[in-house]
Amino acid sequence: MTSPTDPTAPKISLLGAFLQGVMFKKVDIPERAEMGVVRSNLEGFAIAIAMALLLKQFYFDTFTVPTGSMEPTIVGRPGFFEGDRLLVDRACIPPERYAVTVFRYPLSRLMNYVKRTVGMPGESVKIWKGQVFVKRGDAPWAITRKPYGVQEGIFRNNPVTPPEARDAFKAVTFFTNWEVRPGAPDFPGDGTVAVTAGKGDDRWIASKFRIDDRRRDVWAPSEQEQLQSGPFDDTADLRLACTVTPAAGTDLVILDIVDPVVSDRPIRAEIGVEGGSAPTRLVLGFDDLAKGAAAAFRLPAGRPSKIAFDHVDGSMTLRVDGAIAAEATYEVAPVDPGRNGTSARARFGVRGGKAVFAFLDVRRDTYYRPLDNGITEWKVPDDHWFMMGDNPRGSLDSRGWRKSRIKLADGRILEGDAEAVSDRPDVPRSPSNPFPVKDAGEFRFVDTEGNLWNLKPGSFDLLDANTGDVRLAKVGTVDDIPDYASSCAWAPFVPGDHLVGSPTMTFWPPARMGFVR
Repeated sequence: MTSPTDPTAPKISLLGAFLQGVMFKKVDIPERAEMGVVRSNLEGFAIAIAMALLLKQFYFDTFTVPTGSMEPTIVGRPGFFEGDRLLVDRACIPPERYAVTVFRYPLSRLMNYVKRTVGMPGESVKIWKGQVFVKRGDAPWAITRKPYGVQEGIFRNNPVTPPEARDAFKAVTFFTNWEVRPGAPDFPGDGTVAVTAGKGDDRWIASKFRIDDRRRDVWAPSEQEQLQSGPFDDTADLRLACTVTPAAGTDLVILDIVDPVVSDRPIRAEIGVEGGSAPTRLVLGFDDLAKGAAAAFRLPAGRPSKIAFDHVDGSMTLRVDGAIAAEATYEVAPVDPGRNGTSARARFGVRGGKAVFAFLDVRRDTYYRPLDNGITEWKVPDDHWFMMGDNPRGSLDSRGWRKSRIKLADGRILEGDAEAVSDRPDVPRSPSNPFPVKDAGEFRFVDTEGNLWNLKPGSFDLLDANTGDVRLAKVGTVDDIPDYASSCAWAPFVPGDHLVGSPTMTFWPPARMGFVR
């Protein structure tokens, strides 16, 4: 039997003793009774620091978001007190598709970026009409579908309906955003609107506003700033939600989406009402995609129900009071059908009866878009990932990353971001890298490790970043560079060893505390 002072006894570190005490409730350590107050407190601080360092190194990290590329999901602003602070779980690697991911930017490795993982290793990625399609090898393109929690977060952060058109209805403001076809609606005076249709007829509340990818969240740029970034694209990947109270004898409550891409194929949820004979259906064109599985479902007559119809990523889901009443998926091919449709619209209505509507709300999905560089497809290498921001109009992400390359007089070759993007506050984003220093008569170059190089005219060659060939020897002035963009190479992928982890929550500022989807 060994004693605590026996040199043959197994050694227990302070961290080990702490873990024993926490995990196994073992607190009767003889030495502890002999320790002074100062030593005891110092050991406590040492253990806390060791645990914090251990967790930071292997499990958790913190990250401040400096840009708006993930807005409105994650708010980023320049300045110490303005961007969200994220708690990052390092164990969430490799990421799943559509997971929000923190990684080291491959062209400036001291910078941490946060984007959403869109393309996975070994697959081809295509962006078409706001959607992301993938395939492997010669397989056909398949639309990607977001997990429910991710889609909920995106809908929550992307409102379409103006607040004054959503919360309550008044005759004075109703007609600014909505119209009833045909005829005028009734306003009971309690913030609701009543719609009545004759037997066999449909009557609609239709949105006057075109539904596009313009931002309407609380962090959105001003209307004037957004107009300068247009034109905007129609989007029919939407959630239509409202509270409805159908009268007894009503045939159907209908939620309908007008999609300009397939304007001749209605996208519709037809919901039967208690006491009626009309079946509940999810309709695409003339086909019931639910195939009768939901036909027997009925809305209760005479009392309100919260209904939501999601049409997103080639799928339809109808929820009533939070529970799924009907769902279906369909195949989508990234081929323009060549139809000239109308603008995207949302409609709510009834067939053969009366219903009272309140809290009409429309929300949209993220609209992914290629840049104006003409590239719509990417082949992701093994152990690499394709990343995009939730704010596709304002995100420097895999769609647009480019690298430049120069050769010094001693033969060393340097690579860097084509726009000199780095973590250096003294180096703003530039049209080129290398970039001239005003009034200094020389160049600067920021490499992928964040080093800033001072270059004299004639001391380096500009290389073709694709081939390594010399595009311009002994560069003298920036005006000497012929078509700088063509000497850069696309570098759209994140290597596996650059992945840091997945944000689990925002912990500052307090008003933004919550989990990240």
